[in-house]
Amino acid sequence: MDSASDWNHTEDEVREWFNAVDTDNTGELTVEELRNALKNGDNTSFSYQTIILMIRMINSRNTDTLNLNEFHAMMIYIDRWRKMFNLFDVDRNNSIDKEELKEALYRLKLQISDRIVQLLLKKYSRNYDGRTINFDQFINICISLNNITESFRYQDRNKQGKLYLSYEEFLVQVINLL
Repeated sequence: MDSASDWNHTEDEVREWFNAVDTDNTGELTVEELRNALKNGDNTSFSYQTIILMIRMINSRNTDTLNLNEFHAMMIYIDRWRKMFNLFDVDRNNSIDKEELKEALYRLKLQISDRIVQLLLKKYSRNYDGRTINFDQFINICISLNNITESFRYQDRNKQGKLYLSYEEFLVQVINLL
């Protein structure tokens, strides 16, 4: 992702949004509160999985909630992902199809085969038809692929693009990604 963002909302605006989402007034946003607030272009709520991935990416406190500063950081990330999603949603139908996803992953410098693209579409499409993904599933794929890639690179110490793992090492890697 490009590190630049057009995010130009004031602290007061962010605090006002945070307070509107914080329906239980705890000063921490729960997965459910975020799910009620975050919507895709078709007005469906973000999936629990995507919200939890975003929280875990941003929150270093080991909780499944976000405070005001973390919420602000998440909104900046969402703004960046929205711009990227819109860039690749060529037909402007609020979803990404196979060709659009292939282009997005290519532009993100991920060498992903057609087979993997199809597997991603099948796993992440809302109705599991494998045709399209919406905005939050695009975020989910980007975060998940980044985590998988980082895990692979860490294990690929010789930079050969191949890993030789015992079953135990494999399970550790998979469980850490869940």
